[in-house]
Amino acid sequence: MNKTALLIGCGDIGANYDFHSEDVFTHAKAMSKLKWIKNIDVFDSNISQVKKISKKYNFKALNSFEAINFQNYYMVCISTPTNTHYDYLKFCLNSKVPLIICEKPISNSILELDKILNLYKSNKSRIIVNYFRRFSTNYLKVVSEIENIEESLKKVTIKYNKGFLNNCGHAFDIIEFLTKTNLNPKNVKVLQYKYDFFKDDPTISANFISNNTEFIVQGKELKNKIFEINFSYDSFNVFLKNSGNDIQFYKNDYLNFEFHELLKNYMKDVYITIEKLFLNKDLCDNFERSIELNKKQILNFFK
Repeated sequence: MNKTALLIGCGDIGANYDFHSEDVFTHAKAMSKLKWIKNIDVFDSNISQVKKISKKYNFKALNSFEAINFQNYYMVCISTPTNTHYDYLKFCLNSKVPLIICEKPISNSILELDKILNLYKSNKSRIIVNYFRRFSTNYLKVVSEIENIEESLKKVTIKYNKGFLNNCGHAFDIIEFLTKTNLNPKNVKVLQYKYDFFKDDPTISANFISNNTEFIVQGKELKNKIFEINFSYDSFNVFLKNSGNDIQFYKNDYLNFEFHELLKNYMKDVYITIEKLFLNKDLCDNFERSIELNKKQILNFFK
């Protein structure tokens, strides 16, 4: 049965990243390829952008927020700035939208996180938070290889920029996914706290311990885009490079094997996961875990 969907927000991750390419890196392009969605409406505060995206993908352009009736949609994608997520999630949950996709982080506010979690628990809606690496089918190969390392994880080094919640949150989520553990920061020492990109999401450098593993978080300058993670074991080192598109496994300082182009057309895999939720009502989403991770970041690292 074909359903109707709504895309709210058509900025970079919403529609711009792949506008002039054949890649699938945005919600708009991925949604346009869905067979089980019949009609797609799109809204953004930038009306000219709405017109451009609706024309390219044959979506219906909504020129005002008042034109949205959330009860009309089976799926809603929230691809807007963080400070709007809470309100849009409330509209969706109160209207009992069955499937919701929300960009990360969910919120910068503990109060908002608690309120939206309570509303979610009283609802049958399922919410995917777009920590997209965990939905990559290619990353399942990486999980398998990490499981084969019969050594304790000694240290994890994270290098990132542009916001602790926005981008270091991606690192924390994929670390949990790859190691099948939940982070539990202890002995946190915040070394740097800088509002350099987002006014309400600082770039933080810190050290902490979690599950007997040392974590070193390095918030880097804006001039060079960076997202790297190094997992250090006794004899193994696993390097996530180029935003996790490439991963190398070293043993005793020699390259053992490597994976490339892990994130090619990554948004396709996000919507494969969403379609599985559509087809199987018993499958779980990642909303509660994302809420918990979001709260731990704020409670343990924010001043």
